[in-house]
Amino acid sequence: MSNQKIRMISIMLLIAVVVSLIIVYLLFSGFFERQRLRNEPHSTVFVIGARMNSRAINFSSSQLNERLEGSVNSFGFVGFVVADGEPANQMYEFDLSLYRPNIMDDIFNPWGTERALTSSLLTNMQNYHARVEEAAVLEAIILAARMLSDRPEGERREIVVLGTGLSTEGWLNFTDGNNWINTDAETLVDALVGFGNLPNLYGIYVSWFQMHDVGYPQRELPNPQRSNLEEIWRLIVMSGGATGFNLVDATPYTVIYDNYFFYPHRLPDVSVIYVSSPVTGVSVFPQQADVQRGTSQPLNALVEGFGFGGPIPQDVEWSIEGPPDHPDTILDEMGNLHIADSDTREYITVIARSVADPRIFGSAIIRLIDAPPPPPIVTGILVFPEELVLGTHAPHNIYHINVVILGENSPPQTFTLELFGNTDPNTRIYQNGRIFIGLRETAFLLTLRITSMYDPAMFIEIPIRIFRETPDVVEVNFVGNTAEFVNIVQARDAVSEWVDFINTQNTGIFLFGCTADTGHGGTGITLGQERANAVRDLLIHEFNVASNRIETRGLGHNNPWNRPNGISGTPSWNETVAASNRIVVIMSADDELAQGVYNGTWR
Repeated sequence: MSNQKIRMISIMLLIAVVVSLIIVYLLFSGFFERQRLRNEPHSTVFVIGARMNSRAINFSSSQLNERLEGSVNSFGFVGFVVADGEPANQMYEFDLSLYRPNIMDDIFNPWGTERALTSSLLTNMQNYHARVEEAAVLEAIILAARMLSDRPEGERREIVVLGTGLSTEGWLNFTDGNNWINTDAETLVDALVGFGNLPNLYGIYVSWFQMHDVGYPQRELPNPQRSNLEEIWRLIVMSGGATGFNLVDATPYTVIYDNYFFYPHRLPDVSVIYVSSPVTGVSVFPQQADVQRGTSQPLNALVEGFGFGGPIPQDVEWSIEGPPDHPDTILDEMGNLHIADSDTREYITVIARSVADPRIFGSAIIRLIDAPPPPPIVTGILVFPEELVLGTHAPHNIYHINVVILGENSPPQTFTLELFGNTDPNTRIYQNGRIFIGLRETAFLLTLRITSMYDPAMFIEIPIRIFRETPDVVEVNFVGNTAEFVNIVQARDAVSEWVDFINTQNTGIFLFGCTADTGHGGTGITLGQERANAVRDLLIHEFNVASNRIETRGLGHNNPWNRPNGISGTPSWNETVAASNRIVVIMSADDELAQGVYNGTWR
């Protein structure tokens, strides 16, 4: 082999080795991983609740840093909104694509730009704090959503809320005497929807750190209020169209935000939210009883108070008060008291303490006797609640009642439950007090009878009223400027839930055909009418719905049915639906708005 060929082979081998080393270096430096991340841009806005009455935000949380690094490593977008009384005054935006390194920096200083950006943004985040009194949390989230509204399609968009969730200013104000901290979450959100105060979170994921992590002088929330606060924000977020909601279990710093945390800056005041217990009392039945030694006595407890549109938590912890204890006298977790033969005490006190609020308890005095007590007498039956209103869909279709047998000489707390008037065999009552309403229940009023097993002549009846939730508004889509379904299978699926609704109601439906087209029929009304008629025919021929239960109406370009006309926020309305093109909107004939739209009087 000639020297020239040897030199060529050597050069080629050298080039191959150099290229291999470069590839190995790029692999170990994460070069290809960085390129992959940059093709998956993230946009993240942090809503910061650094203010008085809060535990300090844990910025060292790995889950929090993951959110920040997601945007930094993809050179996407990062925004900050401070949730004080005027969040619009503290909004900060960073388009990280402007900091994307060139190829040489990327090779010789791998991750250097990302680390510098992360450190700088984290420092900024730690220094952002309230400057104005109070906390307008909902408004801050609305502003955060607006920041993300202009981001390009395909980006992962996320709002990260850092704070207690206790808003003291704006549309959601827990301090203004409305008792919203104890209000049913659905009722509260319905009120916000009615005034058009929900954030537009379509396509945005929401993560929440350190909800209800409060600091002095704000009182800690009892468990029911903590759960209700979580449910309120979950419903607000999901009703706003978010793709998901996640409560992140991040441990807060042990310190609280006070006037020294951001020294020399003074943190403005925040109103303290009055937190009352939902539990007002506990009653033990029987309140006095004579129990023979060597026998047992069942006890029952009724927890009273006000709830969140649902039942008061009835869980109690049972205990026997006062020494000396007797090892064989036992009170179990269900309230069953067994008195030992050898228990020489004359009296014992039984305590039932509310689990929801352990500060509140009830008691009963039990006298220990040797001879059998006189026979019980049943004088009445107490049931809580005295009337029920239930729905046919979860979570409104299940309820637990609480029953107490009243009388003299410790009447047995045993009873039977019977349900009358139901049409759906799946509507039933269990002997543990659990009521379940079937999905196809057509009755509007049921009767629940509670009968004493000890004295069957003693019973009480309570009404159960049934309401039906209107199915969600659905979209049936059409091809171009025609009344032809894009997908007949999708159209059948879309209307099927309404078929069940019609068949279980003494009512009908309105079909409103919508189009943005101006060329068909002059205004599009004709095209809208044709589309509504197409859905009507589908219901009649495919599902055997009676034609007299369906009314159709076409809505067109000069008869717009959209958000500026003030009809959003109604029970059967999705504010983006009727403003769209090529769809039919289905509404209950009992809906007042639907009646107004059909008759042209809803303006």
